[in-house]
Amino acid sequence: VPSFEEFLDLCHQCRDYVNEGLYAYAVSVAILHRKDCRGVNLPPVQEIFPDKFVPVETLYEAYKSTQLHRADEDVIIDIQKTGNIMDPEYNLAYYREDIGINAHHWHWHLVYPATWRPEVIGRIKDRKGELFFYMHQQMCARYDCERLSNHMPQMIPYHNFDEPLEGYSAHLSSNINGLPYSNRSTGTKLHDLDDCAVQDLERWRERILESINLGLVVDPNGHEFPLDEVHGIDILGNIIESSYDSINVPFYGSLHNWGHVLMAAAHDPDGRYRLNPGVMDDTATSLRDPIFYRWHRFIDDLFQQYKKTLRPYNKDDLGFGNVTIKSLTVKAKTPDLVTTFFKQDYLDVSHAFYFGRTGSVKVRYQHLDHEPFTYKFEVENSGTRTRHAKNIIERRSIDSSVTLSKQKTLRELLKGEGADRRGDEYCSCGWPDHLLVPKGDEVGLDFHLFAIFTNYFED
Repeated sequence: VPSFEEFLDLCHQCRDYVNEGLYAYAVSVAILHRKDCRGVNLPPVQEIFPDKFVPVETLYEAYKSTQLHRADEDVIIDIQKTGNIMDPEYNLAYYREDIGINAHHWHWHLVYPATWRPEVIGRIKDRKGELFFYMHQQMCARYDCERLSNHMPQMIPYHNFDEPLEGYSAHLSSNINGLPYSNRSTGTKLHDLDDCAVQDLERWRERILESINLGLVVDPNGHEFPLDEVHGIDILGNIIESSYDSINVPFYGSLHNWGHVLMAAAHDPDGRYRLNPGVMDDTATSLRDPIFYRWHRFIDDLFQQYKKTLRPYNKDDLGFGNVTIKSLTVKAKTPDLVTTFFKQDYLDVSHAFYFGRTGSVKVRYQHLDHEPFTYKFEVENSGTRTRHAKNIIERRSIDSSVTLSKQKTLRELLKGEGADRRGDEYCSCGWPDHLLVPKGDEVGLDFHLFAIFTNYFED
């Protein structure tokens, strides 16, 4: 709709005809992409749908506790665990079930929705396929670092579609229909669905690998497009995800998306028990499941297979003329050592449920965090006429352009806080800052830190 007033009117009309999940998704995507909504901050999804982030038994305990306190008194409930050490993967539950990381994944897919249609919206999402590869590759790499911190092996890609799946239970329930996100027993296998068979995944995989080896893809009319080093990764990302930007959906299919759906429906593939799908079906919950990372390691391996076909970088590609980095250090309480810890935090669930009270109802939980630190670079430019120019550059970790340090709560937004932010500087998106650094272990875990300087005008 062309005007903001018409947009609001349409929102009011749609609210009465669609469920709250679809409504929140559609309105969120629209707000993030309308020019007349720049500067409008979305409320945290974890406060709108806490049932996607907090175990159902915790929410039930919260409801019971409200009956034992005065209506104007705040109620605080500790979040309950979803497993135990009988499952080795539970050692990483603190990471996979982190509220911030799952909210990030939900928000990323609002900014880059698979349902984006350039011919309808009138705008092209620049490098959308490439960013799909990049973001999920970074998530897999970060997860492997966390596994190493817990003395666990790196992920094994899920590339054999006949292999039994590991089990997982999220202990989440959907407020939309009242049913739980279904659990998956160990040994469950993928099964055909009405709209997609396991053989379809295998066929799409082989066609994608064949195109990678040939160095080109074909559209429905038989026209060939090269997978070159300029546009190849973007073309491939759109095909693998896939989105409406895919060059040939009938031929290459939708490998990534249908993989999620088949895994989410493996417990009830023909729908005979009318159960909800598992967490792999929802971008706000899928990161909780260990199979998410194995699936995306397989997806990433396809991209890595493509990257092997490209020529290696040379010195001219990676160099920056006369500019060199002489030293790189980390300023923290102890130089070059970042201390991690678990921090207590609270999630307000009062806005999502009617408790019939004026006091807040909050869930208390812990998340991984780290001490503040600063990157310190010594950069030398030997291209000046008189002498070598040296610069000391310092940058706080919290100032990263790809992380989100603190999102405004719904209560703060209702008070008008954050309304003075410039719309082109803030999108409420980013990797949670508290998960920027892996946990490490008791004796310390060594990592390599490297920096890249690039030419702003060429970028």
